[in-house]
Amino acid sequence: MPSYNYHQIKAMNWSRIKHALDSGKHYLHHLGKPVKETDAMRLGTACHTLVLEPENAGSIVVCPPHLASETTGKMLTNKDVRAWLLGQPEGANVITPQQFDAARWMRDAVLEHVDAAYLLKTCTQRERVVQWKANDRDRKGSIDAFGARCLIDLKTDGEWGDTTTPHSFCNKADKLHYYGGLGNYAEGLEANGELVDEMGWIVVGSKAPYNVLVIMLDRDGMAHARDEAGEAWRRVVQWEASGVYTGTHPRKVLVGPPKWCGWKGKEAPVDFDEALEALEELNV
Repeated sequence: MPSYNYHQIKAMNWSRIKHALDSGKHYLHHLGKPVKETDAMRLGTACHTLVLEPENAGSIVVCPPHLASETTGKMLTNKDVRAWLLGQPEGANVITPQQFDAARWMRDAVLEHVDAAYLLKTCTQRERVVQWKANDRDRKGSIDAFGARCLIDLKTDGEWGDTTTPHSFCNKADKLHYYGGLGNYAEGLEANGELVDEMGWIVVGSKAPYNVLVIMLDRDGMAHARDEAGEAWRRVVQWEASGVYTGTHPRKVLVGPPKWCGWKGKEAPVDFDEALEALEELNV
C-alpha cells in the first residue's frame, strides 16, 4: 500500500506512540503535530520503494535537473520549483536526480549483501499493512517485510562512515525506539493470526560507500522489543485515563558525581598546603 493511502487510515501507529517512551509531555506534543517531510525521509521512502516494491517505482517522481542544487543535491526553493510541484500527482514521492541516484545505489548495495538478499527472498510480504484493536483503540502498522515467521524492518542511515558497527547502530535504535517498533509490528501480525519467531533490521547507509548491516535480535532482544512496545501503550492508556501527562522526570532526581570524577585508581588529589610549601621552598 502506498504510504499516502496508509496515512489516511484513522488509527494509532508507532510513529506517534513511541514518544510515550520519552515522557507524557513528549507524547502529547507530538500527538497533534503534523509530520514534516524532510529530504532524508524522501530519500528513505525512495529506497524502500526500490528495494521492497520495485513494481511501484512509478510513484517516485524525479524533478528536472535545473530545479535541483548541484552542490547539495536538494531541490531549490524558487517559484519555478513551486510551479512544477503543483503539477505533480498527489502522494507522489518527489526527489532530485542526485537523490534518485543515491536510492538506486542503496538498493544495489542491499541486494548485493548476501544475508540481506536472502532475507528479502524469504520475507515475501512487502509493505504489509496490519490493523488491529487493543485497549479499545484502533491501531495500525506498515511492515516492511515479513515471511516464514520473520519480521524485517529496512532502515536508512545518513550518519554512517566506514567504522559503523552493529553496536553503534543499536545505540541509535535504543534512542529512537526502533526496538519497540519491531515489538509493535510483531503484536500487530500476531493479532492477525501470524507467528513471529525472528525479527531484525536491514540497515543501509544513505551516503557512499553505502554500507549494509543485517542485525537480528536474539531472544533477549526480542523480549526487550515486545516489552518496549507494551510499555509505550500502557503509558498512553494510563495518561488518557488520568488526564495527566507527566514530564520526563516528574519527581526530583538525586545524583552523585560521574564515575570519571572519582579518584579511585588515580593519583591522589593535590594537597594545596603542601603545594604552597613546595613553591616557597623553590623560591628560597
